[in-house]
Amino acid sequence: MKKNGINIPATLAVKCPAAWKMDVTKEEVCQEIENAVKKHFSISEELIVRSSFQKEDSQETSMAGVFESVRVKSYEQVMSASCQVLDSAGNDWRNMGIIVQPYIDCDFSGIMFSASPYDSGKDIVIEFADTSCSHLVKGDITPDLYVDNRGWIRENPGYVSESVIRDLTDAERRLRELLNANVDVEFCVSEGTIIFLQCRPMTTGKIKIPLDSVKNIEGIWILQEELSLPFTPLIRTLDPSGLLTERPHIIIENYVYFSSEFRLKSIDDEQWKDWDSISQHYMGIFQDLLDRKEKADIEMLESSVQIYRGAVESYMNVNWFIYRKTCYQELIDALKEKFENYQDVFFSVMHSIDTINTNKRKDFIKLLQNKGTSDFDEKKALFLKKYGAETSHPFYIMCKSLADYLDQIIDIIGEREINEEAGEPLYNSRDFDENICALIERYRKVVQRTEDDDYLLCLGSYVIRNLLQKIESKLNLQKDSIWFYEFHELKDLAEGKKVSSEVAELRRKSFESCKNYDMPLVIENGVGVYAGSESKSTLEGVTVSQGYTSGKVYVLKNPGDIFEIVNIPSGSIVYSNWISPVLSAYFFNIKGLIIPESSILSHGAILAREMHIPAVGGINYRFEDGMEIQLNATEGKVCISDKA
Repeated sequence: MKKNGINIPATLAVKCPAAWKMDVTKEEVCQEIENAVKKHFSISEELIVRSSFQKEDSQETSMAGVFESVRVKSYEQVMSASCQVLDSAGNDWRNMGIIVQPYIDCDFSGIMFSASPYDSGKDIVIEFADTSCSHLVKGDITPDLYVDNRGWIRENPGYVSESVIRDLTDAERRLRELLNANVDVEFCVSEGTIIFLQCRPMTTGKIKIPLDSVKNIEGIWILQEELSLPFTPLIRTLDPSGLLTERPHIIIENYVYFSSEFRLKSIDDEQWKDWDSISQHYMGIFQDLLDRKEKADIEMLESSVQIYRGAVESYMNVNWFIYRKTCYQELIDALKEKFENYQDVFFSVMHSIDTINTNKRKDFIKLLQNKGTSDFDEKKALFLKKYGAETSHPFYIMCKSLADYLDQIIDIIGEREINEEAGEPLYNSRDFDENICALIERYRKVVQRTEDDDYLLCLGSYVIRNLLQKIESKLNLQKDSIWFYEFHELKDLAEGKKVSSEVAELRRKSFESCKNYDMPLVIENGVGVYAGSESKSTLEGVTVSQGYTSGKVYVLKNPGDIFEIVNIPSGSIVYSNWISPVLSAYFFNIKGLIIPESSILSHGAILAREMHIPAVGGINYRFEDGMEIQLNATEGKVCISDKA
């Protein structure tokens, strides 16, 4: 900040001990800090000794209030204060850095956010307090609140001048550019001068994509839901799925947009209907490739990619998608004629379908029941052989699979009480006439294929990732750096040619940065079209069952993070921007994990699970984490209660 002209206090920054002397004692570190303070600060200055931990103030978490900040009034107190800050990191104190600054007795202070941390507003929000900033951070007082483009929301304090507000909003833009993220800034004002005490990336919200990235793009380009994460250079240029090869697309900040004029191709033959043959064919090939992964080389990788593209083509077939939709609509229409509560009837017959996810949940419970037995490791190996390839999103080859984190999942869930009841009513064909039975059976097979083909794609993705990891090791590349080479560069490396590792590192930094962007869903002639925020109390959609549910809304920030999923509070209404296979895959029937009162809300859709609640689709409605809410449904809409 200092180098970039930002006004900060005089600062002594001490690297964490792990970075400069691994065998040093805590007392020796604190003595070094005291010596440095005596060298750089006057004896008459009151100072503050602050934490700077490796896991603190990142773009994922702030950890505000977890670690110590200690005021000192003499040199003699510095060593004790430094040890107190290090102690706040516990056994991990070697990774705790120290920051020493003058303590500023300010006129007033505040916290500034690039975007509202409370709602979906995009305007700069500034909280002011006629006291030190520590009271604001702790939440001891109610701040005076200013919102850019709206003015004062609470009070209009005379101690804050218009010039200070103008200087702060100008600084916000500069700080946002420096961090390449929305910022959360602590500041104080002394004798009319703004002094910035801390600036970190916001852990809520994302920054808008730079306008220059889209302004010259003509036509309509769509960021599709199943590809709404950024692609690394290797995966773009290797294109394992073939989706980029055959679709008109553009790359913006590592995100892929497809032309709206593209239509999925229709395959004339009827082979797509024979899912059993397709599944057995590719499953066998992928398993054989896994068995031969020790022989991994570029030629084997290219062969695997071609095979994976064939599997994706069988899945991404317009005839299959039309058939799936037709089966659904014909069943709904038939039930509507026979039953007044047709949504509930439809919901009941969709239970207990024998999919790979259903079987995995049952087998996982059996595995937990065998924990501690002599043959547990053998049973775990069998479970992994059957299900270990599953990944949170098959088109993202670099996603970790179940095999990478099963032990951690077992540790998290293993102490919880297991509910052995199925919890899903069995479908009884005797309740329906012959025509409806046939439609039900047809659609149940469609649902089974829909879930099972995801696993086939996961297996193909798993095979390619394993090959890439082996190739990375053989080429002596730094771990996880292979993703940031382009495919032709990878082939050059395999042939012994020199390729710049610095370029790959720059791409890695760019990739990490681009994940902070709020990407438009559509780009129309150079203008980004975002989802926007809804202020309606009614969400329109197509209900699958009627009823209501209530509870705390839990915002699932990363649907690809299994550890976030398994720690969802029981009884939550879960909101997510998009649903991946991992969501359905990890709702194990275990008390305290996801109980029947839970439901999923995604793009305004509630997917009913084992209860009498609505399922609504097609609307993007954003809720805040932890909002108390009640959802009531009638046909075609979900109403949010007045209490929410």
